[in-house]
Amino acid sequence: LHRAGADVTVYEAAPELKELGAGINIQAVAVGVLLDLGIPLEKFHGEEGDCILTGAVEYLTPEGFFIASEAVGLKAGAPHPQLSAHRAKFHNVLVTECRRLLGEERLVLSSRFLQLERAEDGQVVLHFENSTTKEKLPPVRCDFVVGADGLKSRVRGQLLGDGAPRKMFGR
Repeated sequence: LHRAGADVTVYEAAPELKELGAGINIQAVAVGVLLDLGIPLEKFHGEEGDCILTGAVEYLTPEGFFIASEAVGLKAGAPHPQLSAHRAKFHNVLVTECRRLLGEERLVLSSRFLQLERAEDGQVVLHFENSTTKEKLPPVRCDFVVGADGLKSRVRGQLLGDGAPRKMFGR
């Protein structure tokens, strides 16, 4: 969005970004998207990053018995590698790049989303509270909002109701 000319600010509910989480795989197509966004592979793998290149994924039973193996990334003929990473370290690279591109002030922590409304001029008005103190924060006006707040998205709930996500098209 930033590269397309949008004035972007990211609001995050967490008061601080901690190293939490477990290992994840970043599939080759996602690595391609990161490269297209201008984040070089070296940020994740190589001198700067600690991701490993993944050539195969193995499936095991809970007891550890082999079921199957599947080539992934470059070994499967993809144009980009698949990476395996600690979720928090991968997240830290994304946060660093966000701050570099947008500026420190454009990543706002401790901002728990409460609700949104459409103003008469067509803009969206977002309401947040401080995640720690529960103090209401000044409303934020914007042209559009992208909610990336998970499966139980409060943004989606505001727009589509509180029901579970549902398949919209196809079977």
